[in-house]
Amino acid sequence: MKHSNTLLRFFLFTVLTAISVFSAIKISVSQPFEWQPAQKFTSGFVDKNPSFGNPELMFFNTYSWEFMIFERGSFLLNNRICVMKVGLNGPVDTVSYLTDNMSLNYHPSVSYDISSSSGGQINIALALWETYRNGKYDIYGSYYNAVNGWSSPFPVDTGVYNKSMPRSAYLNNSVFAVVYEKNSDIIYRQFNPVTQTVSYDTNLTADDTSVCKNPFIGHHPYGGSGYSVSYEKKKSDNKNAVYVRSTTGIPAWTSPDTLAYLGNNVNSGFIYSNFGSFLSGVFNSDRSGNY
Repeated sequence: MKHSNTLLRFFLFTVLTAISVFSAIKISVSQPFEWQPAQKFTSGFVDKNPSFGNPELMFFNTYSWEFMIFERGSFLLNNRICVMKVGLNGPVDTVSYLTDNMSLNYHPSVSYDISSSSGGQINIALALWETYRNGKYDIYGSYYNAVNGWSSPFPVDTGVYNKSMPRSAYLNNSVFAVVYEKNSDIIYRQFNPVTQTVSYDTNLTADDTSVCKNPFIGHHPYGGSGYSVSYEKKKSDNKNAVYVRSTTGIPAWTSPDTLAYLGNNVNSGFIYSNFGSFLSGVFNSDRSGNY
């Protein structure tokens, strides 16, 4: 969570209707914290599955907008992947279409670099999604910089097997840490969207015969090369546990550790806790009878 004296990183809680995306924004400016009224970000389309970047620790800096990425389609047309800048008072610009509607596009995500040298504004960003082409699902992406905007789509992984649920976090020097499902395993790779090259690739669950899915990635507090990857793992009772592996420097990874085991659990990613001192895993669970 951001420091109470910092205007934004704002937290966005998304509520979907059949044709619109709404958002209510919580600002950590001063006590008490209050939610602004819900605002309509889109209308007139079947918009769904909005996603935002990872929380950023930007003490003593402010930024007035961030990216929201989402699916746009209908029951008769294939989904398109859209992105727009959103701020405290609603949309900052118009929708940018990252894909056409000639194929199925799902599960978009976005991450970005926010540096103090730019006054806390977004310099570069990476959008990811899964696309059904050539008889299977592959991972595609688009790259953003403040000068040229969004690039044309490019492949991130078009190899064998279905791929799904891509997510990323900025690493350094235009390199992003990317995670996704592939053939019931969790893949981590370091990807440069400028050169569209992979500098490191590993299967985090290669030694695990269980079905693993729905990964998230979180940047350790205060930057550096530390990352944690959480994911769901199928148990013997066909319910899911949530596990995590971490690294403070490639290629060394910790052994899988349990975040949630009792009941059935759904991985929901990471948040910063204790005023940004810790990276905490978040999950939904039915261990008390309700999710």
